[in-house]
Amino acid sequence: REKYQQLYGAIRDAILIADTDRQIIELNSAFSDLFGYTLDDLKGKQTSVIYENESEFRRLGELIRQDANKDESRVYTIHYRKKSGEVFSGETAVFMVYNAEGDVSGFMGLIRDITEKESLERQLAYAQKLESIGLLAAGVAHEINTPIMYVSGNMDFLKGAFEGMSQLIEKQKELHIAVGKNQDTTFLLSDIEKTREAVKLDVLLEEIPQTIADIKEGLDRVSLIVQAMKKFSHPGMGTIKPTDVNEAVENIITITSNEWKHTSKLVRDFAKGLPLIECVPGDFNQVILNLLVNAAHANSYMVKENGRGTITVSTALTGEFVEICISDTGTGIPVKNESKIFDPFFTTKEVGKGTGQGLSMVYTIMKNHGGTITFSSEKNTGTSFSLRFPIKQAGQNQSS
Repeated sequence: REKYQQLYGAIRDAILIADTDRQIIELNSAFSDLFGYTLDDLKGKQTSVIYENESEFRRLGELIRQDANKDESRVYTIHYRKKSGEVFSGETAVFMVYNAEGDVSGFMGLIRDITEKESLERQLAYAQKLESIGLLAAGVAHEINTPIMYVSGNMDFLKGAFEGMSQLIEKQKELHIAVGKNQDTTFLLSDIEKTREAVKLDVLLEEIPQTIADIKEGLDRVSLIVQAMKKFSHPGMGTIKPTDVNEAVENIITITSNEWKHTSKLVRDFAKGLPLIECVPGDFNQVILNLLVNAAHANSYMVKENGRGTITVSTALTGEFVEICISDTGTGIPVKNESKIFDPFFTTKEVGKGTGQGLSMVYTIMKNHGGTITFSSEKNTGTSFSLRFPIKQAGQNQSS
């Protein structure tokens, strides 16, 4: 026993040992340093006293029961309360303790304070969002500027058409007055015909309706981009909400179009009637944005050789998950890099072209949502990322 006490006493992570009734029987010095409790404070007490609240204690128990039949050990993020009352997040692993006869005699919990880690993740998330905002700002400015310039050009055409038709109307007024006075109208009729030819009235009558339609199309495009940006920039302040996957993905496709339209043809394959998913909309947007931009960049390297590439975005219901696949026809991920792509700050882009936080952030967001991200890649053929989000409970609305 003394040997084991020396062993776990030297471990930097907080360790707590409880019996089968969840009464605390042992803890190490790292636990005391982290929580502020001594063994005398806690010995014989229920382990529930160290959690933020009773529901957090029950949540860990439920997670452990769900994973009881899985071979690999699991690590859970749980909220604890120190003796001082301060609440913190801790990565937690729970193991059964056996006696000499092989029977379960208690449980051992390892707890690691991840306050600094979470702070760093928030800073990385903020940096990634700033990077995305800078990327989108340039792209959206271009996307809005193009139809606005088109509208401006058409308005100039309408201005010229109005001036020409005004001249013709003035001539018609003169003719009307002349007829009323029984004056000779030969010269006026000739002048009207010349003016009609000069302003190209027949062409104007044919082109003005189309010009108005083109102006409306351009303004509709601007409105679509603005609405998509509005949904992207006001996603709910970190609140979990039921989310229509197809609608959300379509919004991101719209606001990122300047990133992919020059290098890629985009193919949609959306399943209808998908259940809503429970997610933080802002995080969901970030995931789709990163993968779409990455796909466009991957295709850009192949453009000179093969023309435009293809980005395929598909959605489907797979068991208890809604699956989103984003595939490109780009260069692929080298085998040597496949194990690193989710590592923070890993990037193969040139200096200044990326921080290497995108896929790391995507991985963290998917993990936090109880989802998964997988990929397959082949050199000079392309890469496909598959996202799986847990569906909402039964009885919810359906997506379009």
